[in-house]
Amino acid sequence: MKSGKMKGLFLTRILKVLAVLALATQHVNGKTLKYQIYEEQKVGTVIARLKDDVADVLAKLPSSVSLRFRAMQRGSSSFLTVREQDGEISIRTKIDREKLCEKNLNCSIQFDVLTLPTEHLQLFHVEVEILDINDNAPQFARAVIPIEISESAAVGARIPLDSATDPDVGENSLYSYALEPNNNFKIDIQSRTDGAKYAELV
Repeated sequence: MKSGKMKGLFLTRILKVLAVLALATQHVNGKTLKYQIYEEQKVGTVIARLKDDVADVLAKLPSSVSLRFRAMQRGSSSFLTVREQDGEISIRTKIDREKLCEKNLNCSIQFDVLTLPTEHLQLFHVEVEILDINDNAPQFARAVIPIEISESAAVGARIPLDSATDPDVGENSLYSYALEPNNNFKIDIQSRTDGAKYAELV
């Protein structure tokens, strides 16, 4: 019974805190802060320091108030950490853009940060855009692609080849195909309607 009562009191306290935060945030004008970082940065890399970036907002609060920053974690925001005393945002775990957003051109981590105590609560929305680096090489599905060609095939005959895939996006994605110099064949690069490139052996 005691254990059950303690759990009940704990849940009630949490609900009260959440209710206070919900009521407080209804009357707070949020400010959006946008940052950019490249993927694969080392753990501990500092992205921003909110205390400096929102100094104009904090300057309106009483100087005697000892503010704390509290991140409202959600989803992928666990990749980042926010330091309580000054709102320093840093990388908690290495970010692999391809795992986080796959082939999406727009990739960002978004979360909210509150300032405490609640009587001086301010709300900031943080968006950290994850930029791609060229850390993946294009790969064919098969290491060896067998092709049969008749000796009577006409000059200019075209044979479609398997496409390679590249997890990177934009200018870091697969750019072209090339063939080692030889006297019998050349490569002709084609583009599909979605912009993806493929090669034909000529």
